[in-house]
Amino acid sequence: MKKYSYPFLFSLAIAAVAAIFGFFVWRNMVYRPTFMFHTTCRYMVMASLATTVLACFALRKRFAANIRTRKEYLKAWCGMALGMVLIFSALFTTLTWLLPGVESSYIAPYHYSSGSSRSCSGAQVYDRDLDEEIRICGPSGNLYSARTLRVIKRTNALGMVVIDATTLP
Repeated sequence: MKKYSYPFLFSLAIAAVAAIFGFFVWRNMVYRPTFMFHTTCRYMVMASLATTVLACFALRKRFAANIRTRKEYLKAWCGMALGMVLIFSALFTTLTWLLPGVESSYIAPYHYSSGSSRSCSGAQVYDRDLDEEIRICGPSGNLYSARTLRVIKRTNALGMVVIDATTLP
């Protein structure tokens, strides 16, 4: 297929729209209910930086043709490191969501947290396993009058996934 033909352009446009749609589905179904442990986040950052260093050594000759100063090399390395952190973040979040684990539940007090353009509205609740406050997007029940939340979660080696959250009267 020629790169300047209409079928190539049409398939490229369909692939771009499918990738954008897939990102939004992943963000709503996988990213929002998934929470990683602090050690998992540290391992994720270390793995992405190690992969960046290995990729820089592997692409050293290709970089040498385009990069002349150390400042340009540092900019290229920082850009590659940022890209690797984003890729590994998506990978570790998806792995946390996919891995099986132990299902458990707890009841805890919460407070309502309004959403913004980048986050959802929901309930802020303290999770003992993660040792931090997490935001659960759109729990079922009356979010405004009840002040107790029942959370059903699946915990595995990398983190936890909120399966269901319901307010209790």
